[in-house]
Amino acid sequence: MPNYDVIVYHDLSSLVASVRPGDSARELGDIFGEDMFMSGVYPPLHEGKDATVVISGGASRPVAGLEKLFARLS
Repeated sequence: MPNYDVIVYHDLSSLVASVRPGDSARELGDIFGEDMFMSGVYPPLHEGKDATVVISGGASRPVAGLEKLFARLS
């Protein structure tokens, strides 16, 4: 059975001033499920943004692979 890393992009504004890995994704809005959390906070991908927030569901935390990916993009 194939395994995939799936990235879904949302351009999102929020009243939340700061976020940290481990925080509930629901803090950013109702579009995220109760079982979703912020697994990483990285420098912004786009000008005018404050950060890139990676949200994961369930128990998986793809932090190591994402750190390598964002390091290449920076």
